[in-house]
Amino acid sequence: MTATAVWLWATTQVLAPSARPRYGVAAAVPEEEIPLLQRFSIRGTLLSNLRMAVPFDPPFEPSDHGLHRNFQCYLDFAMGWFTLTVDAKAPSVLSKVNLDGEPVPTRDNLSSVEIAPGERLVYSIGVTWMRTVYYTLIVVRRRGSSTELLGLRPITSRLQVPFQPGELQAKFELEQAFYEDLFDVEYDFADGGQNITCHVESGETIGGDAPSRDDIAESPNKYLPSLEQLHRVAVKREYNPHSPGAGPTDRCIVPIDTWRRIFVGLHIESADQRSKRTIQLVVSRKGCTRGKFYDDGRCSPYCPSYHYEQRFNWCCGRCPTNCEFCEHWHYCYRCHPDTVTQKYMLNGNGSCTVTRIHRYRVYYDFFFYLSTSCAALVSLYCLVCTFMLVRRIYQEELSDDEEEAEPLTSRDKYLSTS
Repeated sequence: MTATAVWLWATTQVLAPSARPRYGVAAAVPEEEIPLLQRFSIRGTLLSNLRMAVPFDPPFEPSDHGLHRNFQCYLDFAMGWFTLTVDAKAPSVLSKVNLDGEPVPTRDNLSSVEIAPGERLVYSIGVTWMRTVYYTLIVVRRRGSSTELLGLRPITSRLQVPFQPGELQAKFELEQAFYEDLFDVEYDFADGGQNITCHVESGETIGGDAPSRDDIAESPNKYLPSLEQLHRVAVKREYNPHSPGAGPTDRCIVPIDTWRRIFVGLHIESADQRSKRTIQLVVSRKGCTRGKFYDDGRCSPYCPSYHYEQRFNWCCGRCPTNCEFCEHWHYCYRCHPDTVTQKYMLNGNGSCTVTRIHRYRVYYDFFFYLSTSCAALVSLYCLVCTFMLVRRIYQEELSDDEEEAEPLTSRDKYLSTS
């Protein structure tokens, strides 16, 4: 490089920086001149010929003005084919679509693309308007042998040891929040074809008033928390585009009472059904001090209606369904009072049976009593009329007898008086 060239280069860098082009800075290009994509998505085809949308990582948003141009898409093991949909936003046009460096001839080659387990395909898409920008998409089909979790996020508790995505640790201990009755945890699938079940393996009461084995053997139902018996485990599934694999996420919700420790098992089966694994979550929760019962987020000296006192873990347990007063969650001795539409009956085993009265029964009863009242009033009216009629007839006959006994002439009156 000559001295003149060096001098000219230094002049453009130092003396006139605003004059050189600013490549890679979105603010230097007017928004209407940025080539953009309008649609960019993939639908995977399962072996059952069912098509499902597969999210990108990061998610594609047409309104981000080309902020993200490198994407990854992970197909489940059960997805043997996929269809790529890509359209430019007017006035931009697609100028180039390459697959692993080779041009894609037509759009038909973007439909029903076959991909093998573990295979990786790289698409490069050029969009042109005033200039050309390139989008990159990497499509990977999972192998189906993984029993890992890409994420484990407790919502109502705290992990004592942080979870690392992909690790194979078999046991985690968690501390549940004092005011939360439901243990809530989310976990991300490493493959949508994995079969993951969540259930409670066992539970125990902790603290100074925990029952002994003999107490539990004598009255097993008495020392089981009402919350854990009357509420079941719930699992909800959703596709979380912000998860590490941008795939399915399950949310497991498990009831846990105060002064309790429960063992929750996550049983994982790989998508190819060849590998299995179990992760155990040990969740502990503390409660109120002796003499006060936990109820609705606070410690109270007594329990409200439709509840009973659980002294083994100092909590207000809810009575069974349709029960007003109970000994414990499994035995009721007074059912809910009857209502207009429902009737409650106590059974011999301590449960309550509710019988639904027909919804129009109230109108039936109303008209029944109304008609009965009307009939009674009519009967009373007829009785009074009959009485008045008989009285009138009697008075008329009595007046006729008096008229017959009265003398007809003054001579007869004189004779009768003398």
